[in-house]
Amino acid sequence: MKMPLIWKKAAVGLVCSAVLISPVAVSAQAAAPASHAHATTPGGETATAPDFMAAMPTMQAEMQAMKMSGETDHDFAMMMCSHHQSAIDMAKMELARGKDKQLKQMAQKMVTEQTKEIAKLDKWMA
Repeated sequence: MKMPLIWKKAAVGLVCSAVLISPVAVSAQAAAPASHAHATTPGGETATAPDFMAAMPTMQAEMQAMKMSGETDHDFAMMMCSHHQSAIDMAKMELARGKDKQLKQMAQKMVTEQTKEIAKLDKWMA
């Protein structure tokens, strides 16, 4: 039995796609810096992943529960306070558990600066 032409074209297309995509996938894996490797738990999550991931839905829930005024400036300031607080919470996790000196310095700067920004936004909204 002869293979229909459409099947031959599909097979050739699949092979060509595999040949073109494989090097991209391999190079993407090879390009990932070793410094981004993380210790994992048996479940495959990084040791602090649950804590970091918990900060996001908390922020999203707070922001979704906010009653919008319809006034762009006010709504922006209100939402940014929650956004900045979430960043502060994550930065504090880095300060408590992180090992990298530069990242810890960045985290401290984030806590300091975003705390000031929240105060400015709160003052503007008052």
